[in-house]
Amino acid sequence: MTGLPRRGFLGSAALGLGMLAAAWTTEAAADTYKWITFKPQGAGDAQSISTQWFVDEFKKHTDGKHEIEVFWGGSVAKTHEIPDSLAAGVGDFGDIVTPYFPDKFPLNNAVGFFIPQPKSTMEIAELMEVWHKKYPQFDQELTSQNLKAIGYRPLESYGLLCTSLIHSVADLEGKRIRTYGFAYPALV
Repeated sequence: MTGLPRRGFLGSAALGLGMLAAAWTTEAAADTYKWITFKPQGAGDAQSISTQWFVDEFKKHTDGKHEIEVFWGGSVAKTHEIPDSLAAGVGDFGDIVTPYFPDKFPLNNAVGFFIPQPKSTMEIAELMEVWHKKYPQFDQELTSQNLKAIGYRPLESYGLLCTSLIHSVADLEGKRIRTYGFAYPALV
């Protein structure tokens, strides 16, 4: 199998802070599963590339008996709608950015408590995998929302984006900074 090293087919895919989750509300009898994502197919980033990789590998490992149709770019559910849409069975797989849901996923968002984060994105994904195996509360939190984690994909590193040049901290005065979760806004 090519693609992600040190990972099984349904293992963790630590590529790029969102948690890849699946809603398994019913035993699907269909040969085609639905993946809902807010990410555009042509984004060309780690998330869109690894999503397509997963879809291709799924079909290959089921000998073509099953496949996944991806509904890209929020065409079925927007970012904030995905957890509830998966739980309701609208899709079978989807991408959940846990920091957008601190009240729904406080445990699965625990990494956000430690800002700045001393671990790399790969180390965070590996920690999430270990914690899910070691502490049943992580899976229980998702199960209570009718979800199951099948992999962990931390976001890539972000920089500060601005409409004007920033040369020093003084240049930030009067600027509004948009961020996510509960730890980053407190830091900013």
